[in-house]
Amino acid sequence: MSDPKLEGLPRLIDDRKIFPKGESPRLELDVEIGYRHLVRAVINPDERKAEILKENPNFDPHQVEVTYWKEVRPLYDQGTRLLNKTFFYEYLNLVRAEGLDHINLAIFDLDFLKAYNGLFGEPKAGDLAIAATVDSLTAAEKALANPSGGILTVRLDGDTFAVIFSEARLQTGAASDFINRFPELLGQRQLELGEGTEKFRGLTSTDQEQLRQYLVNPKISSSGLETISLKKDNREVGDQLGIITQKIEKIKKEKRPKEIADLVKRLG
Repeated sequence: MSDPKLEGLPRLIDDRKIFPKGESPRLELDVEIGYRHLVRAVINPDERKAEILKENPNFDPHQVEVTYWKEVRPLYDQGTRLLNKTFFYEYLNLVRAEGLDHINLAIFDLDFLKAYNGLFGEPKAGDLAIAATVDSLTAAEKALANPSGGILTVRLDGDTFAVIFSEARLQTGAASDFINRFPELLGQRQLELGEGTEKFRGLTSTDQEQLRQYLVNPKISSSGLETISLKKDNREVGDQLGIITQKIEKIKKEKRPKEIADLVKRLG
């Protein structure tokens, strides 16, 4: 039997929509934690369990748990298809039940997302910045020496992303590589910013050019590697995330050039 502390993170295996007669689509979450499967939001648990055992004959039937949920919230962010905050807290419940007392993660916060929308149109410019962020997250993971597994990326909020690393990823240095590489890859992206909103066009040509040159390359701030305790409930986890978020806000403010920060603040 695999030990999840050694094997690393649970792996998202299945994401399928089920359309039972007369009901709304349900999302199925199939997560493997070591040797054990937990499946949520399945219309017919017995049939789904039989499917899993047929597809994986080496699995112990007693270690495959399939349950039915009547009400299911989406586990993916609609815009990016990244895992969302609902999944994040469900994931914490799963690994806590498996005996893990902490997770290792980094929080990343995209800078000036509101400014993109306010100065270059909403939602297009903001969407471009988010899309560039997601592409760079994927590229950073693929660039690792051994890109298979051990990393989960979650969109916690509009401009906030969490990347969870397994213990194995920490020991090999892959987590540090990822944390350093991702902002570099994102900073190399160039956004196709339009002529700007009426608010933007009201600036002097010098201010317009200064803002455009700064915002054309998206920038993200990182908390660095953090350890989140799972010894208490998810409310305590939320408090820990709040402290990390405050830390990142301070980092963002320190990194911003004063003239850019003043311009954006003046424009609201």
